[in-house]
Amino acid sequence: MATGGGLVFVGTQDGKLVALDANNGGQLWQYVLGSPVTAPPITFSEGGKQYVAVVTGGGGAQEEFLIGKEPRFQYLRNIPMGGTLVVFGLFE
Repeated sequence: MATGGGLVFVGTQDGKLVALDANNGGQLWQYVLGSPVTAPPITFSEGGKQYVAVVTGGGGAQEEFLIGKEPRFQYLRNIPMGGTLVVFGLFE
C-alpha cells in the first residue's frame, strides 16, 4: 500500500509491518507484530490524522490447509496464529 507522502507499507508472513521509501525502496521502519500479516495494509484518516491498519493472524485455515498437508510449510508451526487488527498513527 502506498501513501501520498512517499511511503510504501508491506506486511510479511514472518509477522512484520515494513515501511519503505517509495522513491528508492529503502527500508525506513519496521515493527514486529508477532504473527503473519494476512491482509494488505490500508490507510485512512480521522480528525485530520492519517493512520495505517493491518490484520495479523493465520487462523485455522493456516493450520489445516498449509501445515497439515504440506511438509515444506512446517516452519509455520512456530509462528503464533494471532488474530489482531493493529493501527498505527503517522506523524507529519
